[in-house]
Amino acid sequence: MGSGVLARSIWLVLRIAAAVTLVVVPFGYAITGAHADVLLGAGYGIALGVGVGLRGGTGSGPWTGILIGSIVGVAAVLIDSILPYDGWAFLILPVLALAVGLIDGIGGSSLSGYRDVRREVLVVAVLLSLGLCPSVLVSQPFPEGVREAFFAMLLPVVVVP
Repeated sequence: MGSGVLARSIWLVLRIAAAVTLVVVPFGYAITGAHADVLLGAGYGIALGVGVGLRGGTGSGPWTGILIGSIVGVAAVLIDSILPYDGWAFLILPVLALAVGLIDGIGGSSLSGYRDVRREVLVVAVLLSLGLCPSVLVSQPFPEGVREAFFAMLLPVVVVP
């Protein structure tokens, strides 16, 4: 992997993350004032947008990543703000299902069998676990936050069948 390819990939990641952030954060603060909810939605949106955008290549991949990341981030903020309790376990399954459905419908991937769907769900669960970390680290004090972030990262992967 040459330095030019790496530089283009980093620039692509920054563009996707900035675009998703510009959509999710204002919507999140319009819906709720809780910083943790907005950070959770932005983390989910950025992680999924960057993952889909990098996998799609330079053609329509970045736009597909921005679209899917923005939709999932906004949905995560909305769902998290209407939940009467603060729990990530109840948020992960609807967001996971929405993300896999959007990736299959918009992303152009052909999920033809159970094995393909299972692989896609595992990839999305790993991306969701990465998107969950900033919210957990900010919402908890330092020693407990690191431990809880580690267990929260495992939670989306554990719910995968």
